[in-house]
Amino acid sequence: MSSFVNSVDTPAEAGRSVRLLKNRLDQLARERLEEHPHFRHRSASVMIESRGGTLVLTGRLPSCYLKEVLQEALATLPGVATIDNQVNVVCCNGLSSV
Repeated sequence: MSSFVNSVDTPAEAGRSVRLLKNRLDQLARERLEEHPHFRHRSASVMIESRGGTLVLTGRLPSCYLKEVLQEALATLPGVATIDNQVNVVCCNGLSSV
């Protein structure tokens, strides 16, 4: 006769699992940017932090177009429910959204 043992995560194990999922989502998002033709050489200007199912994006980009493309590129990642796009648009001519 086989027995089934129901394992319950301790709070420490649950916290570790959440951190692993967060790190994995951050990593997937970073990889997506590195593969994207618009961000291949400028992905370092964008910081990514996952908070639950929300990706929080910060940093600077040179155009509103790239800010929108950034959001669209990451919106389809598995595990992403929403995107909080806080990226500032800073143009080379000194104009900015900051």
